[in-house]
Amino acid sequence: QVLISPVETRSALYIAWQALLRRSDVHPIVGQSGMRVETSDGVSIEVLHPASNANYPRVNDYSLVLRVALGDIRFLLTGDITSEVEHMLLDLHPDLRAAVLKVPHHGSATSSSSAFLRAVQPRVAVLSVAADNALDLPAEEVLQRYQTLGIPLLRTDQNGTIKFITDGKQLWMSAEHPLFSSEAEDAIARPWRLR
Repeated sequence: QVLISPVETRSALYIAWQALLRRSDVHPIVGQSGMRVETSDGVSIEVLHPASNANYPRVNDYSLVLRVALGDIRFLLTGDITSEVEHMLLDLHPDLRAAVLKVPHHGSATSSSSAFLRAVQPRVAVLSVAADNALDLPAEEVLQRYQTLGIPLLRTDQNGTIKFITDGKQLWMSAEHPLFSSEAEDAIARPWRLR
């Protein structure tokens, strides 16, 4: 199954992706808040955003926000949401805590609000960003927010592919270029409890 956002675009990448889905005979499901998928191995995938009646001026704010959990370990996958959606999530979901946060919108200045980061309380955050990108991401002010709040940050432009493995109680991490700070290594090594 493939979960997709309710918004279609006319970008070349989106059109190519749609063609690939058709060729693969995959029928996408439009994700909306409240949906939950339980896998046979105990993984829970909950769609936190967008709502079926969502209306945003920016297409990025229709990104799916997923909470993926196995046992006590949660991942929060945020797509390209901005702080507007972050604040809405804070209002709708009193417990957003997650061991791993996928940094919203590639570290753009329009996201990763301090209130959102304090609510999620991630043990580590992962920033998916290309090296030397045209948008000059991540924004320095966003990097500073993570540092100020003591959230270790792993970056695909520096670490390459980053992988996490969990048994639902512990969390292990590896990277193509393991340039982890001691804070990141310590954060992963600590036991994680949602209490």
